[in-house]
Amino acid sequence: MIHRTISEKLIAMGAKFPIVTLTGPRQSGKSTLLKSALAGYKYVSMEDPDNRLLAIDDPRGFLRTYSDKTIIDEVQRVPGYLHWKPAIYSTKPEDYHVIYNGDRGFSTSSGEVLPWPELSNTFQ
Repeated sequence: MIHRTISEKLIAMGAKFPIVTLTGPRQSGKSTLLKSALAGYKYVSMEDPDNRLLAIDDPRGFLRTYSDKTIIDEVQRVPGYLHWKPAIYSTKPEDYHVIYNGDRGFSTSSGEVLPWPELSNTFQ
């Protein structure tokens, strides 16, 4: 794999913030980058119907299961994921290190702007 400058930024932001969002065009290597740069993180894909159902039916349970050092891929497939942030901050944000990954337009598809670091914005 080609070394990417964003890897160091991703590692630093993942350690500093409870939630980091990585966005970009489809099929551009985001998932591969995350798995490589954050090898110690758990990986859960919302393309898996069982994972998606758990996240929809029991978001708090999902966040308890996948809280510390977790990559949540294709998070835009879960309706209401934008409301997870208050749930994370209302508990103990220092216990969470979650990386959201999704298509470039997913973070603002509902007209909302994400109030947490978005890696795609740091390189524009």
